[in-house]
Amino acid sequence: MRRALLLVVLLTAGCASHEPLVAVGVACDAYASALTVVAGLNQRGKLSPSQVGAVDGVVAMVSPICTNPSATANQLARVEEGLLKIRGVVQDANR
Repeated sequence: MRRALLLVVLLTAGCASHEPLVAVGVACDAYASALTVVAGLNQRGKLSPSQVGAVDGVVAMVSPICTNPSATANQLARVEEGLLKIRGVVQDANR
């Protein structure tokens, strides 16, 4: 599961050279997949309250971007930043 999330992060990073709207769409798809992974970890009791708080912070930052029909390179960077934070939570939860 960790490898799949890492692959998703790496793939979205490679989209940075494309049209921002397309790249944000790909990154938001990866974000949705990452949230599914985190939800499963949370249901199994693998996340600490601070990890849940970190994910909640990412959701507050990224969800408005992913529901916005227009996108910018700056917003893509914020989605990628959120994915990296979620990746860290998943890695910590699987230790």
